[in-house]
Amino acid sequence: MSNKEYLKAIGMEVRVARIRKGLSTPQLAKLTGLSKAAINELELGKNNFQILTLKRIADVLEIPVSDFL
Repeated sequence: MSNKEYLKAIGMEVRVARIRKGLSTPQLAKLTGLSKAAINELELGKNNFQILTLKRIADVLEIPVSDFL
């Protein structure tokens, strides 16, 4: 799996978890302190984000970071 494919796969897992939790992109952005654009880029696999950013999202969604991997 290429790096690009890996980022897209993680982004899809974030999106699925967000939707499962019933949150919109703006809601998740507000709860994590990230911008809507950052959440969108992460979900689309367009940005290589820091692991602590992923942890902030996992904390809000109340799931372990490993669920994204």
